[in-house]
Amino acid sequence: LSKVFQKHYELKNEDSKLIGKDLEDAVGTANENIDDKLKDFFKSFVESFNIFGFPGMQQQNLELKSNLDVSNMLKGNVKLYYNHANKYLSEKYNGLGFSNLIYIISEILSYQILNEKDERDLTVIFIEEPEAHMHPQMQDVFISQITKFIADKGFKVQLIISTHSSHIISRSEFSSIRYFSQKNRQTNVKDLFDFNREFSQNECINFLKQYLNLGECDLFFADKAILFEGTVERLLLPIFIEKLSAPLGANCLKKQYLARIEVGGAYMDKFKELLNFLELKTLLITDLDSVKKGQSSGAKPRTVYSACQVEAGDDILTSNSTLKKWIPGKEKISELIEANEASKVEGLIRVAYQNKQNDKVGRSFEEAFIIENADYIFKNKDELLSIENRIADFSTANEILHASYDIQEHIDKNSKKTNFAFDLITTNQDEWLVPTYIKEGLVWLAK
Repeated sequence: LSKVFQKHYELKNEDSKLIGKDLEDAVGTANENIDDKLKDFFKSFVESFNIFGFPGMQQQNLELKSNLDVSNMLKGNVKLYYNHANKYLSEKYNGLGFSNLIYIISEILSYQILNEKDERDLTVIFIEEPEAHMHPQMQDVFISQITKFIADKGFKVQLIISTHSSHIISRSEFSSIRYFSQKNRQTNVKDLFDFNREFSQNECINFLKQYLNLGECDLFFADKAILFEGTVERLLLPIFIEKLSAPLGANCLKKQYLARIEVGGAYMDKFKELLNFLELKTLLITDLDSVKKGQSSGAKPRTVYSACQVEAGDDILTSNSTLKKWIPGKEKISELIEANEASKVEGLIRVAYQNKQNDKVGRSFEEAFIIENADYIFKNKDELLSIENRIADFSTANEILHASYDIQEHIDKNSKKTNFAFDLITTNQDEWLVPTYIKEGLVWLAK
């Protein structure tokens, strides 16, 4: 950092001679004091030359004099120290993140002086990946304070930062982001200012801004994305991907840059415009959420919808807004079950929801899992603590299959979704199968 301090001094001293003069006077006084000490210390050393006839007949005298000047003093001699309870530690003992931050700020201050001297009309500062060696909290503070710092200094400059940090992106203004995507060996620039302007009246904008500000910015650094509904999928997705690694071979998702984003089914469709804008291949994992349409009792009956088992009938609908409003754009459960592969794909986005297995269709992930893993559940019924009481009396796997809806209701009503996921993680996970609808979606995403 001493080179940075020297550069800053030289630039500052050109326009502020008085500040430089104070330093130079101090160094001059130090030189005089050092000269006196050198004369005494090296007296015998200098006199030794006289024995050999040097410096000659001109009676010149040899003297050692200090040659300090401010520039030499700063270069390699002025170092940054950290004062810890009056014990001074060199900069090398502190983290590289702090040194990197000090370097960036010092360079900006020096550039400000140079810019004011040259009176430039266009001033741009590029900072390449400032997150290097900075921990996440330091990144947050840096990006939230840097523009204010420059403004407070009265420095009129355009700041451009390149980054691979989701922390920096999450603290940035939404409309200031420029997203670089690579396709067919070409780099395309997506300007989120244009996206913000195009969808400024869309309610999704405010949701996305707030959601992304909470830190879910992996979308900008991934080649593909998975959006899913809840904690269960978040816990189990790594296992699903691991189980499919061998069958997929070279297309294994473990080797690809994935963004995994947890978002409720009621809000998944709010990502539609952003995902299309970024042209990011995305899998949506959601639930059928079957409900039965009916009328309430009383003097003024009204339409009501109650959760129900998946079955045929025009009055059996989905309450899932993603399936109704986006892909495949159908509300009747019968139509969703019969939907073909093509209707589940829109551009680079595919939806995955429960389909028919063993002559049954699950309403949720839990029921779909039970339907396809009845043998596993029966075999391990004493180990699955979340549903142990509910399935204790079953004597066959077929009984578990037929009671799949009742078992998943037990999980829902007792808030045991997370416990059910932990059961699957800790109990012979090599023996159970990935539900088919998720497996099909992950295979599509991997290609």
